[in-house]
Amino acid sequence: KKITTYPTVLCHRDYHSRNLMFNNNDNKIVVIDFQDSMLGPIQYDLCSLLDDCYLKYQPASYQSVMRNFFDQALSEKLVTPSFEEFFVQYHYVKLQRQFKAIGSFTYMWAEKNNVKYLKYISYVMESMKASFTSLDLPELASLKERVLKLYYEH
Repeated sequence: KKITTYPTVLCHRDYHSRNLMFNNNDNKIVVIDFQDSMLGPIQYDLCSLLDDCYLKYQPASYQSVMRNFFDQALSEKLVTPSFEEFFVQYHYVKLQRQFKAIGSFTYMWAEKNNVKYLKYISYVMESMKASFTSLDLPELASLKERVLKLYYEH
């Protein structure tokens, strides 16, 4: 519900390392697999890129990219001037996207008998745990407890 109140932009919705290709002919990065594009919060594709389960970033790079993205969005008047507010919104969007990723990974296993994505669930869960910890908001306490208990006890 909270995320639906955030301003929206056109989002790729699957913006991660495996959907970015380098074109050697003109030295440019090409974005592929954009059929799920739609309006969403400005942080959505940033979450997809920075919390990519296929590629790990160093903490300094992670923070630098997030800050540069925020500064650019601010200069274009796409976000409020509060980085703290942007950061909280980022983690809400990140949690929502992580639920989607786990759902996709388990769907591929349960319905398509494709196990190759199951190995990424542990990374996503650890990342969710970090988001819950970063936010540390009372309204998420019950969800945090239920999700982490379900995962770590099974």
